[in-house]
Amino acid sequence: MKQKETYYSPLCDTETTSIHDINTSQHVLNETYLIGLNQYGEPTTIVLNTIELLEWLDIPRMKQQSCKYINQINE
Repeated sequence: MKQKETYYSPLCDTETTSIHDINTSQHVLNETYLIGLNQYGEPTTIVLNTIELLEWLDIPRMKQQSCKYINQINE
């Protein structure tokens, strides 16, 4: 098993967990669940307030940055 390292967010001094494989999402009332595997291959669930999530996400920018990334790896 991969040795655990502590990652910290560049934005603030908090521990960071990365989900490398999102394999399930669920939406119940005002909660959004994202379920997958973290950087150590362990199951991880994130529960978000759906309204706040929609307020914060910049979907057009996310699509733009994703396309930029895909173009870079295809060069």
